Amino acid sequence: MLQTISVPADMVHISEATLSPQVTILNLGQLNLTSVTVAYSLNGGADVTVNWEGDLATLETDIVTFPEITLPAGENTIVAYVDAPNGETDEYPDNDEATKDVLVYAGNAKLTEALSPETIMCNTNTFIPQVVLKNLDSYNLTSATISYTCGAITDEVNWTGSLAENATETISFPENAFPAGNNTIVYAIESVNGGGNYATSGTSISVDFMVVETGESFELDLLTDNYGEETTWELVDDATSNVLYSDGPYPTSTEAHYFTDFCLGPGCYTFTIYDSWGDGLAPWYGNQGSVTITNTNTSEVIYSLAGDGFEDEASFSFCVENISCPMDMEVNITDESFTLTGGIPEGGTYTGTGVTDNVFDPAAAGEGNHTITYTYSFEGTDDLTCDFTITVTDNSGIFNATNENIEVYPNPTNGLLHLNFESTEYRKIEILSLTGQIIKETSSDSDKTKLDLSELAEGTYFVRIKTEDNVSVIKINISE
Repeated sequence: MLQTISVPADMVHISEATLSPQVTILNLGQLNLTSVTVAYSLNGGADVTVNWEGDLATLETDIVTFPEITLPAGENTIVAYVDAPNGETDEYPDNDEATKDVLVYAGNAKLTEALSPETIMCNTNTFIPQVVLKNLDSYNLTSATISYTCGAITDEVNWTGSLAENATETISFPENAFPAGNNTIVYAIESVNGGGNYATSGTSISVDFMVVETGESFELDLLTDNYGEETTWELVDDATSNVLYSDGPYPTSTEAHYFTDFCLGPGCYTFTIYDSWGDGLAPWYGNQGSVTITNTNTSEVIYSLAGDGFEDEASFSFCVENISCPMDMEVNITDESFTLTGGIPEGGTYTGTGVTDNVFDPAAAGEGNHTITYTYSFEGTDDLTCDFTITVTDNSGIFNATNENIEVYPNPTNGLLHLNFESTEYRKIEILSLTGQIIKETSSDSDKTKLDLSELAEGTYFVRIKTEDNVSVIKINISE
């Protein structure tokens, strides 16, 4: 019988992938085994055969070694078998075959921590994405491709260096801008040492974060009474009824301050504190608590509540009276009219060339840069306004761009597109529809990058590549 496939092991580092396969044969017959055909196939390929000869008594074993091969990177399957013991048909063929799955890996690494972004980004929409890479392998990690995705925004870094086992490295991406509101950024290891990663967990890490472009900062100072376990609170966005911040219950304590920072964009909010016992923060004995909310931009105390100022609950409503506009955008003159959105708070009015009842018509506006004004009024206040720009282009300009020497393949593609550049100059990369609408964008400072376009429908698109002094546009086709 064929007892086992002893070489290769279940997992093989790519540096040790050149090896001589070995199998162990076992004589289960009553007669001595003097000859047998031993063979194996790799990944369904042709059989490699050895005609073994020797003299094995009952229950004795021997190792059969095959010629040296190089296993390809990734998942492999080896099927080995024996046949014709002593030139005869085997009476017990059930034990004549063995199968082994072998992973040839290039490294073993994981992402341990996302260093950015912060959970709430106040008064900024840009940051440098950073994540920590750790080598788990006994072999040095010398290269890795790390990517991130945040909605339609993607980027990739090709890191090189030398990390010993358990050493870490901070991977930094170029600074980028992210949309206002709630976002999720996902960092991922694409490859290590030019090949597959042995790690099955920790290869990606995600961070939920909120971008508040025109916000104000507040600090809640909550002093609990002796019964912190009775106290909870929440801060609600009045426009959406979403709970933005909350905390409690708290530990039982004789006296404890708990501080929470808020960053709030334009809009109105309601803070509510609850006491499950119904005696507020003023117990029958012991310390009396309090609540204070301060606008840290102005140092103004906007809310102060003594512990005996409520029983079951107390609420306070306030507004952040500023506004923010949508990001600048680019459309094609042939695009259909669309409703303008993105002004915060919602519910304001858009005006400008080509705008009627908050609907923008590219054809009516005409080619060029158009300033659009967003106006919002808080109750009892004057109108607040902000401006943004809509650029209307003619898609004929797409075909007139000058291309640098860029290699794009495969084209057509079924989703994964590779781009090779002449240099490592920083580039902004955009995917455009036939009408010139930007439907995906990323950036790269490498001479090689790849784009996952698998979510796009079949059809023709343009890749627009912008550097500091050049714009290149290449037509691509996506097909299944």
